[in-house]
Amino acid sequence: MVAVLFAFTPAAAQDRLPPAPYAYQQLNDPAKEAQAKALMDTLRCLVCQGQSIADSDAPLAGDMRHEVRAKIAAGESPDAIRAWLDRRLVRLRTFPARRRR
Repeated sequence: MVAVLFAFTPAAAQDRLPPAPYAYQQLNDPAKEAQAKALMDTLRCLVCQGQSIADSDAPLAGDMRHEVRAKIAAGESPDAIRAWLDRRLVRLRTFPARRRR
């Protein structure tokens, strides 16, 4: 029984972490915030699948909103951010290639 409780602890602990700073906080520059919002409206939440990261309440969507805003604030273009997310997410959803024997 104790093993079952500990099996769910890491997943539950992640939801108890405070949100990333830009998850719910807009950028001070209205033009950059508009650019970030336009990009976030086009990115699908990996948890919800039917919502954009702008609309989702999932913690992972909050982390993605933070990354988008931080990168926009640093001067990265939406295309560069989308390419970065594509590279990162491909690594998350694919297994390493197996070696043939």
